[in-house]
Amino acid sequence: MAIYTAGYEGLSIDAFIARLKQAQIDKVLDVREYPLSRKPGFSKKAFAQCLADAGIAYEHSPPLGCP
Repeated sequence: MAIYTAGYEGLSIDAFIARLKQAQIDKVLDVREYPLSRKPGFSKKAFAQCLADAGIAYEHSPPLGCP
């Protein structure tokens, strides 16, 4: 299993998902303590749904992020 990091600054949700698909990513592990964003599509509920619609699994796991 390979693990990659990804940031979404400067990207729309569609562009971010396109990059994930191009890299053949099949699961996103969200390590943000508070999975909120002012950017449309990047808050937890919307993000999880957008990823699911693209066939990418989503899991929120804050303990794996920065304390």
